[in-house]
Amino acid sequence: KIALETYVQISYFERIINRANLRFMKMTNGQYELKRSTESDDQRSKTGLELNVIDHYNGTERDVRTLSGGESFKASLSLALGLSDEIHCAAGGIKI
Repeated sequence: KIALETYVQISYFERIINRANLRFMKMTNGQYELKRSTESDDQRSKTGLELNVIDHYNGTERDVRTLSGGESFKASLSLALGLSDEIHCAAGGIKI
């Protein structure tokens, strides 16, 4: 059972991740994909805001903290741009 606020946060976070993955997969030549972790081993996970990365080259899923510096930068940039895209669309913005 989760609180309404947490449910809404998770819903928006999933949409941001989906938008971020469009860029992240392109930046990593299809190797990595972000995925929200559903395991709850600490307080951050209980809020539904923990991320894992799927490595399509070897078929594993692991914590995003295992990414290298450059890969972490690409993931962060993708998430920032995904957030920007989601806000833009939610505000009714028009792309030119």
